Amino acid sequence: MKSFPDDLLREMEHGLTYRLNFDKVSENFSYYAIRQKLLREQGGCFYERRLGGENSADIENRLRTFFADIYREQERYGTNIFIIVAHSFTNRVFTKAWCKKSVEWFDGEEPPANCSIRLLEKYEDRGYIYEGG
Repeated sequence: MKSFPDDLLREMEHGLTYRLNFDKVSENFSYYAIRQKLLREQGGCFYERRLGGENSADIENRLRTFFADIYREQERYGTNIFIIVAHSFTNRVFTKAWCKKSVEWFDGEEPPANCSIRLLEKYEDRGYIYEGG
């Protein structure tokens, strides 16, 4: 089996809110920060859409397309072991979708430390086998 990079595993598109955080645009920032806070309170982290960006549900839809690639690789090469390397946020959405976890699970799941390794065996979440730092 070969290794293949996949654009479907990219990090969340943060949109305008992300740029405002780093550009420190103070006048507009407070409006957008309040808007994001209200969106989060209404729908939780999973459905909170960044202005001009994505929400977790968008990432999950993107990952479901990637799952089809995994299934094809399983059929083609007969392998059952895959190593997925992605950003923390994308990995958490991947775990939610692959293991059929709830939105409530996702909203309560803390981001892992950098370089953490999580084992997903079949469709079960076995947790972190290495907690980076």
